[in-house]
Amino acid sequence: MEGKKKGIVKAFGEIGLDYDRLFFSSKELQQEYFKKQLEISIELELPLFLHLRASTDDFIQIIKPYLSRMKKNGVIHSFTGTEEELNKFLELGFYVSVNGCSFKTDENLKVASKIPLDKLLIETDAPWCEIKRTHPSYKYLTQYPNFYYPKVKIIEEEIKNLANNNNNNNKIKTKGRNKEPKINYHEFLPFPNIKKEHYNKFFNSDNFDNNSNFIDEFKFKLPLIKSRNEPVCIGFVAEVMSKLKDVEPKELIETCYLNSCKLFELEENDN
Repeated sequence: MEGKKKGIVKAFGEIGLDYDRLFFSSKELQQEYFKKQLEISIELELPLFLHLRASTDDFIQIIKPYLSRMKKNGVIHSFTGTEEELNKFLELGFYVSVNGCSFKTDENLKVASKIPLDKLLIETDAPWCEIKRTHPSYKYLTQYPNFYYPKVKIIEEEIKNLANNNNNNNKIKTKGRNKEPKINYHEFLPFPNIKKEHYNKFFNSDNFDNNSNFIDEFKFKLPLIKSRNEPVCIGFVAEVMSKLKDVEPKELIETCYLNSCKLFELEENDN
């Protein structure tokens, strides 16, 4: 309640039912506490951030009686359901949010294309739910720079040259032998893309203490962690959805932004 009064808490959740993980909690226990959480949400008068997996019928049966008592609605996040399930949620007035997990199959893409623009939100669900090479949605992604990722001022080649020029003076000792730092870039974005276990080697190693220029320049563009879905990847979700909906990128992005502002009662210039 205090967070709401201060204006820093804009939603309640995520709450819901997850029957894919019953080894963590039984159906009965999940249902019991879902009802308790819905009672709290009525008191808070905040929009709901909702999660469900393999539980649509029970989810709707539980939440439906509460909706008339709520001043706010909510969003079904990370939607991966069927068209029939989508229509049920739309009938109840919910927004529907998609990410990479929503685009795993051709059927997923077909259903996602049917989400009305005025009920659509996009997300990454970082650090999970990325768009993978094996997903049919992968074919919709294009190389930077594009509308979703406008060209940045830092020129990629300058950073590569900077790294190459410093390799000889900045060798990392690994298992008794020197190894030169290797800088790889994300396949679509102009950001360094490194394995998690190499982060400290690149940025906290004593090998870089005497070369602050390299550190400063490289940290200006902090790396993506390989196989981790970063918030910056939301542009990929927008790109897929704009192509599925056959709408201009600007229209889709602005509409999703305004939908977010409306649902979470944000000022349109809030960032």
